[in-house]
Amino acid sequence: MFSSFLAFLAQYRIAIVTLLSVISPLFYGNWIQTKSPWPWLWLFAVTMLVLLLATLTPERYAQSKLVERVLPAIHRVFDMADTERVTVHILKSRRKERYEQLVDYHPRKYGGRGRSFPFSHGIVGECFKKMGAQWYSILDGETFEQAMARRWNFAPEELGRLRKDRRSFFAIAIGKSSDRAKAVVYLDSP
Repeated sequence: MFSSFLAFLAQYRIAIVTLLSVISPLFYGNWIQTKSPWPWLWLFAVTMLVLLLATLTPERYAQSKLVERVLPAIHRVFDMADTERVTVHILKSRRKERYEQLVDYHPRKYGGRGRSFPFSHGIVGECFKKMGAQWYSILDGETFEQAMARRWNFAPEELGRLRKDRRSFFAIAIGKSSDRAKAVVYLDSP
């Protein structure tokens, strides 16, 4: 949810900064001049916080809207079923070795935007490290939980953030940032 808010701030940054730059002095003036300053102080503080967030929001959140428009085309090109999903993850921190899901899965009925994982977890993390295509299918007779713990090092509490009906996974790296991929396109299927 917060990443959606940041995407909105990044996309409309100029309009938000302009509007709040005009409005915030009015709140400040009323805060100083009235006998009941608390509502004006609150409005001024919230306005300044949103203004600060709008100016500091990374550009990748604005670009996420472009990525969302491409996902349906990828879904169609690969002739994927409605139960099969596609999304894009981005490098969040090379130093901390973490990646973040940039956009919700397509089709839209699946969420996920903003989730963050370490490189040590999942096929996407491996793709960021190895910078090549990765694929994996859960073995017959093996549960999702067993496969994710055995192959991808997911702890039980982390498995709660994942859909457990997936059986096949594919990830391909895009771009290069030093010794890591910049982004990964991820597809999965039940």
